Amino acid sequence: MSARLDLPAALAALAEQRPVFHSEADFQFALAWVIREHHPRIEVRLERPVTLDGRRGHVDIWVRDADGEKAIELKYWVREGELTVAGESFQHRGWAGDIERCGLWKDVARIERLIGSGLAGRGFVIGLANLVGCWVEPRREWERTNDAAFRLHEGRRVGGTLDWAEKTAASTRSLCSAPVTLRGSYLTRWREFSMPEPGLAGGEFRYLLLDVGAALGAS
Repeated sequence: MSARLDLPAALAALAEQRPVFHSEADFQFALAWVIREHHPRIEVRLERPVTLDGRRGHVDIWVRDADGEKAIELKYWVREGELTVAGESFQHRGWAGDIERCGLWKDVARIERLIGSGLAGRGFVIGLANLVGCWVEPRREWERTNDAAFRLHEGRRVGGTLDWAEKTAASTRSLCSAPVTLRGSYLTRWREFSMPEPGLAGGEFRYLLLDVGAALGAS
């Protein structure tokens, strides 16, 4: 068993056991469990408290392995509706796309600051979704949408200062404050996670794994 975290391997093992989740918290617990199963020499903590920029908060999963401290933030975005897998029903409420995309990049910026402050040596943000719109580029003028800067579709290079379009309503801005400033540059690559309901809308899950430490050149 390796004493170093291998997130792609952990996610592949997780997909075999749990192709769908009830919630982000369910995803969080299940991933932490698999990491612990496959890496028994690694320390794993959920909702680890951290103080950053004078504010106290929590990190979804905190890992200490042979390389040091690693912070992991998770997002679970699902299409509204029901999926049934192995007789278990999963009722999903849907997502607010623009707010959720903004939130992911805020998580990336936060982990950049954790690394910069020396609280973590590496960090990752994982988005797991069954919404095709997450990874497929919109056909029409997406650059004019209010959340264009936060888009995540396959093959985007994202970095610098991200902000809402000028016409964005104050009510939307209040749900995810911006601008978000990134020190690193990130290429969005979505990978297959599971296909519990082939051919059904929402029946395919893919994940986006952003290695914040690598983007910052962390060792």
